[in-house]
Amino acid sequence: MNTFSSFKSFRVPMMDETQRPLPIIIICTLGFIEILLVILSIYTMPDHLIDSWYPPYLILTALIIMGCMIAFWHLKNWSIYIYTAFISINQLLLFHMGVFSIYSLIIPTLILILGCLSMKNTEKQLS
Repeated sequence: MNTFSSFKSFRVPMMDETQRPLPIIIICTLGFIEILLVILSIYTMPDHLIDSWYPPYLILTALIIMGCMIAFWHLKNWSIYIYTAFISINQLLLFHMGVFSIYSLIIPTLILILGCLSMKNTEKQLS
């Protein structure tokens, strides 16, 4: 008798790695839309508002947001903290430059709310 034949019917249930919680999918979709808006803002801002350092800053902004969105996608809780700190600094800079708008807070606020809720749910599942 083959001792390994009894193991053929044994299957280990595995979670599909591509399945993500809905808030994470929404966060990442909004984040990538935000990246597109940041890149488009380089070309749509009036020249008198743009200093020479601002376009490279916007590219850095897009890269940092992209890194946070990739970390969100991989369910890393630290990404919400980095995203929060960066968005806070960015909003202060926009206010200092005189181009702050309440509309610039819509997508980041949605991302932060969903991120905090998702992080809370992830911590509950781990404990």
